[in-house]
Amino acid sequence: MIVRFLIIFFVFNTNAFSQSTKQSVYTNDNLVCKTEDNEILALYGKGMMALENPEYSNIAGKIFFNIIKKDKDLCDAYFYTGKALTKQGKDTAAYTYYYYADSIATQPVFEFKISLAEAALRIENVGLARRKYEEVKRYFPDNPEGYYGISLTATSIGDVVEGLVNTDLAFRKYKDYGEVTKVTEQQIYLIRAILLLMNTQYEESIECFEKSKEHYGSTIDYLTNYALACYEMYLKNKEQKWKDKSQNALLQIQDKTKIKKDFFERFIYE
Repeated sequence: MIVRFLIIFFVFNTNAFSQSTKQSVYTNDNLVCKTEDNEILALYGKGMMALENPEYSNIAGKIFFNIIKKDKDLCDAYFYTGKALTKQGKDTAAYTYYYYADSIATQPVFEFKISLAEAALRIENVGLARRKYEEVKRYFPDNPEGYYGISLTATSIGDVVEGLVNTDLAFRKYKDYGEVTKVTEQQIYLIRAILLLMNTQYEESIECFEKSKEHYGSTIDYLTNYALACYEMYLKNKEQKWKDKSQNALLQIQDKTKIKKDFFERFIYE
């Protein structure tokens, strides 16, 4: 049994990989779905100003929704309504608007697809998220996000080899982008560690867990799966150090109520 809160943890925390959605949409040139209606362009401007202030996200959502009521073919309005709803924690509603934005768009739009993928993960629709990450990879092959998303969703879908291949590709793409921060690097190492554990490559898995320890060593994903990897090593060679590491990781888990009881019952030290 692999314990995975990983997807929700990464999506609900500040994502180091998402590009900024701030852009000036005061003119028609900045819109994916064009309009010649000056009143609508003015509403976009007001909506964007409201969206940049967390206190006015509800107002922003209403402004963008008013644009939709005026013209239901404007994909950008659906997208920014989704953004406003995300800021309010209304994940299911936000998902619906991102879905419409992506569907209505006349061309593949990176921000539409990546936001839809993340929204899908928030409501645990991993299958849809995977499809969108695959589309990001296909339409934007130089961007690391698609590769990262495929590796992340592999921890739930279970296509381990595909996930491992894409962790390597994600590393390479982030380096090409010059965006490999320590947090980025350790997120990918944690994903890779869990995938290697799923693939019964315990020693390699532990090496990756160690490389992600600084930023993620206190998370449930890290502690439960690191404990399991060390336990498997203990079963393999009966070395005391692996027993100690496994037990120590289990003791560090702060909220054990989030984990099924049968997970702990599997740890039998002889």
